[in-house]
Amino acid sequence: MKNKILICLVAVAALATAGKTGPIIGKICPVTGQGMFISFATAADVSSSATDEDMPAKGQLSGVSKPAAEVRCPNCPVFRQIQAGSGNIVSREAAGNEITAVHGKAVHKSQFADITTDENTVTYNPPSPQDAPDDIKDAVMLGYNIITDTQSHASQYAGNKLNCTNCHFDGGITQGGKNGGISLVGVASKYPAYRQRENAVISLATKVNACFRRSMNGQPLPPEGEEMTAILTYLQWIAKDLPIYAEIPWLGLKQLESDHTPDHEKGKQIFSLICAACHGLGGQGQVGPPLWGNDSFNDGASINQVQNMAAFVYNNMPKGNPILSVEEALDAAAYVTSQPRPHYEGR
Repeated sequence: MKNKILICLVAVAALATAGKTGPIIGKICPVTGQGMFISFATAADVSSSATDEDMPAKGQLSGVSKPAAEVRCPNCPVFRQIQAGSGNIVSREAAGNEITAVHGKAVHKSQFADITTDENTVTYNPPSPQDAPDDIKDAVMLGYNIITDTQSHASQYAGNKLNCTNCHFDGGITQGGKNGGISLVGVASKYPAYRQRENAVISLATKVNACFRRSMNGQPLPPEGEEMTAILTYLQWIAKDLPIYAEIPWLGLKQLESDHTPDHEKGKQIFSLICAACHGLGGQGQVGPPLWGNDSFNDGASINQVQNMAAFVYNNMPKGNPILSVEEALDAAAYVTSQPRPHYEGR
C-alpha cells in the first residue's frame, strides 16, 4: 500500500467558467508550506490524505490541523494562477461542507463539521498596532508611523509634503464614511486584485507603490526594503480576523449619487469661504495639507478625479465637521481638481 500522509488543505471557492474566486480555507499551504488566513467558529479536526507521488514536492507536510483564525498563503503560485484566471481549479461542494482542492495531479478532500462562519459577514474590530506580537511589533509600528507621519519616516520616497494619513485618517484605522477618511482596515484581505487602471491583477505591494508614485508624487519603495515590509506587515495586522476576499463595507470611497453638473465657479466660491481657512487661498496648505501645486498629489492620483474628490470632501470636509451638500462637494471638487499640479510621469 502506498504511503499516506496527512496534510492541511487549501480551498478556494471558484467558478471556472466565470473566473470567480472565493476565500482560501485551511491552515498550511501544501505548495509553499506557509500559513493562510480565514476565520472559523468551529474547532473541528481537518485532515486529508494523498499518496506521496501525487503530492507536490514542497507539499509533503504531515500533521493534523484545526481550523484557525487568519490563515492564508499570499505566496502560493497555485493561488496566484487561480487569481489570474488560469491554472488549477478548486471548488467547494455544497453537500456536507466538502472541500476539494486540486494541486497538479493530487485531489484532496476533507470534511469541515458545522462551519458557522458566514464568509459574507464581517465585523469591524481591528487590533491596535501596539498589541502586535513581539516578533512583528517593530515592523507593525514602523508601518503605522509611515502611514501617520510619512514625512518623518519615509520622506526619501515622497515627492511632496503630504502624509498618507491626509486621506487615511488615524493610520487608516477607521470605518470610513463620515469623518473616517479612507479606511485601510481589511485592505490586505483584498489583494492580489484586478485593477482596471493597470488592466492586470496586482499585489498589495504594487498598490502601495502606486500610492507613493501618484498621491505622494514620489518614488516606489524597494519591494524588499524595510519600509515596504513594515507597511505590508501593518496592513496585514490590522486586517486580523477578516476573511480573504470578503465584502468589507467600510473600504473605499462611496460615490455620490447626483445628477448635478459640477460648477467650477461655484466651487471656487465654496473653496474661498470654507476650505481656504485650512488649505490656503492658493491651495498651498496651512493647517490642512496642500491641495495643488508642487507640494500636492499629481494628476495621476485617484483623488484627482472629480467623483473621488467629491466623495471624500462630502464625507470628511471640513475635517471633523463635514457640512457641504452633495452638490457643493461636487462643485468644490471640480474647482480643486482643475488646479495646476505635477504631471504623473507614468502616463
